[in-house]
Amino acid sequence: MNQEQKLFFPSQYIQGYSLIERLPEIMGKYGTNMMVIVAEVFEERIKEIMKAENSCVVEVFGGECTFKEVDRLYGIAETKKVTVIAGMGGGKTLDSAKLVADKLGVPVIIIPTIASTDAPCTGNAVVYDENGVVVDFIKQKEHPKAVIVDTEIIVKAPVRFLVAGMGDALSTGYEADSVALSGAKTYNGGKLTETGLALARLATQIVLKYGRQAMVDCSRGEVTCDLEKVIEANILLSGIGFESTNIATAHTIHNALTQIPRTKKYQHGEKVAFGVLVGLHLNDASEEELYKVYSFCKDVGLPTTLDEVGLDNPTLEELKIISEDACGEYSFIFNEPVEISVKKVLKAILAADNMGRNFKI
Repeated sequence: MNQEQKLFFPSQYIQGYSLIERLPEIMGKYGTNMMVIVAEVFEERIKEIMKAENSCVVEVFGGECTFKEVDRLYGIAETKKVTVIAGMGGGKTLDSAKLVADKLGVPVIIIPTIASTDAPCTGNAVVYDENGVVVDFIKQKEHPKAVIVDTEIIVKAPVRFLVAGMGDALSTGYEADSVALSGAKTYNGGKLTETGLALARLATQIVLKYGRQAMVDCSRGEVTCDLEKVIEANILLSGIGFESTNIATAHTIHNALTQIPRTKKYQHGEKVAFGVLVGLHLNDASEEELYKVYSFCKDVGLPTTLDEVGLDNPTLEELKIISEDACGEYSFIFNEPVEISVKKVLKAILAADNMGRNFKI
């Protein structure tokens, strides 16, 4: 029997300047008992925006997307008989909002405050333990009803977040190509579509073409055409592209790195970017391709060495943990079109690190 071809999208994606002021209107389309789960720094602004909504609960996110935090937020939402939830903040805040909404069976509105990952547009969430170690991936029953990307907020965030998002988006096309070559199932099951593959590749292409200038513009606080394109690539194209294809080495290496406590302070996209380099070495990429990606990472400040994700002078035990975790039974690394072994993955990690240390633009 032929596999189904599947594509999944948020119902609505809106990107523009000062959109957050429209939150009451957008949430009101889906329910009257509202709850906004928000990063602490935006608590007062959201309370001001939502002050006319008497039935709106504004709850500050606890800082880590754990099962315990999701249960806490769910308890509040259930008690208040919430009928629509919004999440505003970074990826972990948004994932928590999605999990609570899914558990409660109500629509979710997503408002990213940084363009650091593709989490806003996806119908899945990453769960961590209290130490920041990835413990689970959970797919939601439905995608967000709306994703509101306020570029006024995005451009005011530290430029590091935009760059980390470029690392996440950079991986999308490379991992999608691996899935296409290996014939692996897509993240949501079924067969790869040409649309999904094209969008995944486009995310990577936009980042490589416009990322350098977007970083400069963001650091100046200027919302330009280049920055708008990269925000779209980081959030929308990467999200749809990944879910419509799948992940492979880059995200596997990220997940493995979370097993090492001293990598915790580094962003998701930063660790994914190093994983992209590992994937290129694992697949014996051409010198031209390696130069293109290493030079881009160097220019924008994405990691090209283990040292730059917190592993200066990694111990043999740490390297063993990373390479063995990457080759676990259900690892996404097996979506690669090449033979996988712990020894081969370790060799690719060391090759990526070595080239990064010796790379000259």
